[in-house]
Amino acid sequence: MSTPKARKSIKVGGNVGVLTGRRNRQETMLSIRKAKKEDAYATRRNLKANHPPAAAQTASRQELLLNLASRSQALLLGRATVE
Repeated sequence: MSTPKARKSIKVGGNVGVLTGRRNRQETMLSIRKAKKEDAYATRRNLKANHPPAAAQTASRQELLLNLASRSQALLLGRATVE
């Protein structure tokens, strides 16, 4: 007598190379999640590389706040601002 062999779910069809079964499906979902994560990382990296920090483009934050404060005070007091 021969010993019973474990049955495997094998689907043969027109889709050659397509993964079947639970384990392969899980591996596919994992690879999709990893690809999305890598894509998001690359997107963030590229956005940072293409757009230098705002501090480098404008004056310092303190100067901007002082300028805004003086303009706001001038508007409240009804004075004309010097630009």
